Amino acid sequence: MNGTGSHIETPEAVRTPLRRVGVRLIAETVGVSIATVDRALHDRLDVNPLTKARVLQVAQELGYRPNLAARYLKSQVSLSIAGIVPVEVVSYFDEIRRGINDAVDHFAAAGLQVKYYNYPRMGVGEVEAVERALAGSPSGLVVVPGTPGALKRLIQRASRAKIPTVCLDTDAPGSGRLTAVTTDPVFGSSSAAELIGRFTQGKGSVVHVTGALETSVHGRQAEAFRRTLNSLFPGMQITGVLETHEQEDEAYQKVAAQIRRDHSLPAVYVSTANSVGVLRALQDLGLLGRITVVATHLFPLLADYIRSGAVAATVWERPRSLGRMSVEALFRYLAEGRCPRPKVELTPHILLRSNLERFMQTLQFGGSAWTATALSSREI
Repeated sequence: MNGTGSHIETPEAVRTPLRRVGVRLIAETVGVSIATVDRALHDRLDVNPLTKARVLQVAQELGYRPNLAARYLKSQVSLSIAGIVPVEVVSYFDEIRRGINDAVDHFAAAGLQVKYYNYPRMGVGEVEAVERALAGSPSGLVVVPGTPGALKRLIQRASRAKIPTVCLDTDAPGSGRLTAVTTDPVFGSSSAAELIGRFTQGKGSVVHVTGALETSVHGRQAEAFRRTLNSLFPGMQITGVLETHEQEDEAYQKVAAQIRRDHSLPAVYVSTANSVGVLRALQDLGLLGRITVVATHLFPLLADYIRSGAVAATVWERPRSLGRMSVEALFRYLAEGRCPRPKVELTPHILLRSNLERFMQTLQFGGSAWTATALSSREI
């Protein structure tokens, strides 16, 4: 993966390219020189206050955004961020890395670089990966905190060293991180609960398959799913919350055992990208297509199951956008001191058979979704 692929945007986010708003256009609109606009935008004292107010007003009205890459190219500032991202689940975290690379390539003229410190999976090897990253004294960290308690000390250490940390995909509350860029877990899990309740007519039981409840986003998903199901469909019950730690075989074994205990199980909700083991278990037990399944994420194999009706819906968490937004927030903080909101939550999309193809046309998948792929050449 080299991060040079084209930008992927969701259908509703595709826009017609607009003319870039620069200082020349602002100067022409206000009727002053380019030098005056530059001084006003950079809050210098040698500008008439009324002129400065007018320049700032016009800049806002025109949608002016400073060209950070050009500014930092001139100042010869070099920024190196560390990307600390798990390998598994490949189809999901490869998309996150692609998003990170999109943003890094966008700001490449400013000298922005990324080094990846990949580790096997959430909860396995991430502490060591963060320690290796900090040893390299990066400008900032982008980290997926699978075990926030274990990482809290390291994120605090980074903060004391003036190395800001952006938590990506899930959060590490109380750690002193700069911000967290995640998908809204309440929206996705609440939507899944309502879909399952409607597909099953609000009767029977459901099993919730997750990663690890210690992970911030997984814990919030479980609570939102339970709360919504109890509120809208009090006749349904959750007979199990299975932690599978992003392991396909573990998901297979636990789901198969749960179904053997509950032969009348009408529904399964998988709130992580680790759905292949669940689908294999259902298929081997002859229940695929007979049990309502709401999954998470999107990859070619899962798309085929949605097309066939074996999977009713999936919550697409837009991982490439998450990766891109995390680097943009970190770069803007490093480049111009702009503090992001304490938490940024991206709204996921609910994909069904009726709208699947519209989204598939905008996505690109690199190779087989469930085989090991070459990680970024920026990995160490």
